Amino acid sequence: MLKNFIKHLLIVSSILILVGCKDKNPYDCNLDKQILSFNDSLMNQDDFKEGYDRILNTVEEPDMEQCDTKTFRLINSHSWDFDIWSYRFEKQSEGGLLTIKKTYTEAYKEFEGVNDTILIRNLTTEEWEEIENTFESNCFWTMQIGIDRRGLDGGVYWLEAYDPLAVNPTEKKYFTAARWSPEKGTAFDNICNTIFEIAYTE
Repeated sequence: MLKNFIKHLLIVSSILILVGCKDKNPYDCNLDKQILSFNDSLMNQDDFKEGYDRILNTVEEPDMEQCDTKTFRLINSHSWDFDIWSYRFEKQSEGGLLTIKKTYTEAYKEFEGVNDTILIRNLTTEEWEEIENTFESNCFWTMQIGIDRRGLDGGVYWLEAYDPLAVNPTEKKYFTAARWSPEKGTAFDNICNTIFEIAYTE
């Protein structure tokens, strides 16, 4: 009994040491105090996620802060025929799991003869590492939550990351950022493009 306890204690201690030694900012992301302070003040507001939670309920997506493992997600809210599409990437013991959900407006369903769809598939270790790396290398955790960019057409894109071990530049477990029709070539757009490439790989 004592031997088993010591064995488990050593394993847990080793994991904590490895996590503690891991570089939390390998891409030297800019820890701009003004941006990080703005993000914190916004996310700490009681009503910060109220509107977004309604969108999650529409596509029956979980609150990522309640997930059991490292998770990334893109939710895209379209202006017209397409309604809300979500792409959730969850870390597994080997690789990951991708869940894609697409909803359409009633008018579009009737006109095109389509229905809401759900696709679930396993990700290879390489695909999971590519998703994880694209969030890290594009400094997602230190982005400004929102910018002053909007329009009538296009769509709104929400990116989220949940890291239960908080091994990232800000040492936080959860972060989200949103953009209207992300500008081409930006870090935000780079992450979205990688998500789409992996999501639609045959």
